[in-house]
Amino acid sequence: MLRLPPPPPFRPHPCLPGGDLQTVLGLALPKGVAPLEENPDFVRVAIPLRCGGTLDGWYHHGEVQPAVLLLHGLGGTTRSGYLRQGAVRFAGSGHAVLALDHRGSGDEHEESTRPYMAGHIDDVEDALLWLKERAATTRIFAVGYSISGNTLLKLLGHGTEHAPELSVAICPPIDLDAASHDLRHPRSKAYDLWVLRSCRRWVPELTGDSAPGSYHVPRLSGLRRFDELYMGPVWGFENLSQYYRSASAVHSLHRVESPVVVLHSDNDPIVSSRVLETAPRSPHVQVEIIEGGGHLGFLERRPGSLGVHRWLPDAVDHYLAICREGSMVRHHPGHKAARRELARSE
Repeated sequence: MLRLPPPPPFRPHPCLPGGDLQTVLGLALPKGVAPLEENPDFVRVAIPLRCGGTLDGWYHHGEVQPAVLLLHGLGGTTRSGYLRQGAVRFAGSGHAVLALDHRGSGDEHEESTRPYMAGHIDDVEDALLWLKERAATTRIFAVGYSISGNTLLKLLGHGTEHAPELSVAICPPIDLDAASHDLRHPRSKAYDLWVLRSCRRWVPELTGDSAPGSYHVPRLSGLRRFDELYMGPVWGFENLSQYYRSASAVHSLHRVESPVVVLHSDNDPIVSSRVLETAPRSPHVQVEIIEGGGHLGFLERRPGSLGVHRWLPDAVDHYLAICREGSMVRHHPGHKAARRELARSE
């Protein structure tokens, strides 16, 4: 297995030490790009699901290969800053880009019966298939942020004929049981409640009363209780342990057969990197532990000033460039279709 070169070095902003500042300010600081609905280069699309219904997405048509699939984190949407930064940047390089809204995160055009679930890999596979057909290519570069990184890794571990040529998973909670336990620590309670609040927004059934067909989850209960009282039952799991085991990618990392890079921060206050560092994994899974980035923060000093620069789009673009140039495809025998297409283009 060929090891891909690491991303450009990350140097935390000297005024932003620690994972908490990196995480909170990464969320709060201006993103520098408008929402995709205000960008004339992107159009709203409906992604059909094999189980019925559709998901919303924003699509940019481009001619440069590979096409790019972007998947947001838990409680996020395609309005999330990290996602729209990537979408605009990669579209600007000429790539076809699909930014997908998971279940419960789209607008009135979405038609889905159950909420997004971290272990439900079919939706991601449906999005990959749609993008291949719409962009008329077999070459796909996929990026999963936070919980979507877990879903992407689980899909790769279970195998799919629509596997991306290269995938990147960023700060993924690959063991949901361990991640939810960490969030119960007193220092993490604020993050736990913030994630729960985000989840409650996209679950209309959570009315907080005892009406038939609704679920009651106390507002200060935390994500683990939310999963026990709502997410597990809605998806038909008998208990929380069964749900977490089924949804976690940690149990299938050793079966991954297509190349994927996992970027994680050593001081992520929401998702610890310890499980990732010790989990058995296939040689196709390349792990890069970055010092000092927090959870999806990765804020460094802007060259020549004290301003803040976001390193994460640079890191993802680094791997997209490798995929675009085709250098990695030649070394991965599992990607015969991609190699054939590359040969035709040359």
